[in-house]
Amino acid sequence: MNVEVLIYIRKLREFLKKNTNVSYFFSNKKNYDEHIDLFIDIISRFANRNFEETGMAQLTSEQFEMAKDEMDILINNSTPVYLNHIPIIYVDERGYFKIKKQ
Repeated sequence: MNVEVLIYIRKLREFLKKNTNVSYFFSNKKNYDEHIDLFIDIISRFANRNFEETGMAQLTSEQFEMAKDEMDILINNSTPVYLNHIPIIYVDERGYFKIKKQ
């Protein structure tokens, strides 16, 4: 992981520790420490990708929302409402595109 990404993650972790009301937006109050670590792991993925593509580790507001949605899925084992009607497009082992409707 790049040094700039590590610095960004460290500053974000410090910000979340100081501002618990913001932290609770991204995690629920029970099992808070586990969830923050999971959230930081998700953010790290986004930050690494951003750094590789643009040279900057900072996340956009849309990426924070995507991270929050991923947290909801992993914590509650559920799908966000707006994802229920989106078809899933994937490539099978033969290289053909498949569309799976939910």
